[in-house]
Amino acid sequence: MRKGILGIVVVLLVLLGGLALAQLPGGVPREETLIVDQLTGRVGTPSNFNLWAGWRWQDRGLQQLVCEPLWTV
Repeated sequence: MRKGILGIVVVLLVLLGGLALAQLPGGVPREETLIVDQLTGRVGTPSNFNLWAGWRWQDRGLQQLVCEPLWTV
């Protein structure tokens, strides 16, 4: 029983590990790709772009594209 569960876990880790190493789809030039990093990982309210709302987090990626000069992105 334990060997079966361990085997399933190992197979899942190998398959999911391959997804972490996935590249861009073919035909997309690297010099034309913009990757925006996010500090906290997951967006709680993806449709809220109100910068003046005090209750929302200020690190949702919008400051990297809109509120900062382009040369610091």
